[in-house]
Amino acid sequence: MDISRDAIDRVVELAVPTLEVIEGRTYSSKKLEPIIEPTPPMANTNGLTALADFLRWDNPAGLADLIAEVRDEKVVHVFGRLRAPWAQRPMLAKAVFEEAARFPFGQFMDQQSFLIGMQVGFVQDDTTAKLLTLVGTIKDSKVLELTDDGVTQQVSASVGLAKLGLVNVPNPVTLRPYRTFPEVEQPASQYVIRMRSGKDEEVPSIALFEVQDPSWRRAARIAIKDYLRAQLTDLTVLA
Repeated sequence: MDISRDAIDRVVELAVPTLEVIEGRTYSSKKLEPIIEPTPPMANTNGLTALADFLRWDNPAGLADLIAEVRDEKVVHVFGRLRAPWAQRPMLAKAVFEEAARFPFGQFMDQQSFLIGMQVGFVQDDTTAKLLTLVGTIKDSKVLELTDDGVTQQVSASVGLAKLGLVNVPNPVTLRPYRTFPEVEQPASQYVIRMRSGKDEEVPSIALFEVQDPSWRRAARIAIKDYLRAQLTDLTVLA
């Protein structure tokens, strides 16, 4: 009588495991699954303030047994201490920055779309104000490429009341887009502005290119760490 492979596997599965000690270590004849201690559901928040409020409320005895890990500029995890006997480290809470709309870097866009994107996607400061003024006053469809370095551009824009003139396009520019939790200062990065001549009476299209410098991510993580340490002095924070 033939015995199917499935039947043999079933018999092996139901067999009682045996233990054997080899060179001082205990081995089992089959894999065993421990019955681990249950943990509470993880709390999810969308900001650092909500995360700090939750940790204060849910840990009246103190925060010394907790550790927060700043995974990146958008995610923070909070863990408890290891639990015996299975060395569990429960994740108690998680904060995630939900980016509303990211500026379309590297894409040429019309004047109005660029102006709107600059106003809603960046911290407003002197640099954004000057850039908005420049782009908002462009009057001619042509972009002049200067021959001294092959990079500098000029556009015809309003330079005074009812007056037009050639204005250099600034490069690079330092801007602070919204890309981490709003409770902390947004890190700055450098960007290159490029313009492309429009057709007929159309004003030039504009694009903003990111300079590939990852140091802003480190700055964001440190800012998040400093915020949590200031709010929760007993909390250990890794960044």
